[in-house]
Amino acid sequence: CGTGPVESAITVIAPGAAELGGYELDPRGTLRVFVYDENPYLHLPDVGDVQIFPEDRDTFAVRARLGMRIGFERNRNGDVSAVTVTLGDDTVRGSRAQPR
Repeated sequence: CGTGPVESAITVIAPGAAELGGYELDPRGTLRVFVYDENPYLHLPDVGDVQIFPEDRDTFAVRARLGMRIGFERNRNGDVSAVTVTLGDDTVRGSRAQPR
């Protein structure tokens, strides 16, 4: 049961989870970052919810998808402003979504 970009933008996060932010991966949908049970997770369009594991301050591995890396970009103030998702030779960048 796959989801398209429209369905992926409407994310149901587990009760008790704290959403940290979303990043627009147009046209692929919205990547959502959240904490559940004190662990960081992503909701990736067409993949679902996956736990991420820190490699350094702004780079995380997705062990559920071998070779997938998540990198957070920071602006001059040190705030996260964008994300890159890399799997093999494919890299997608998303800017931080405006809060709803």
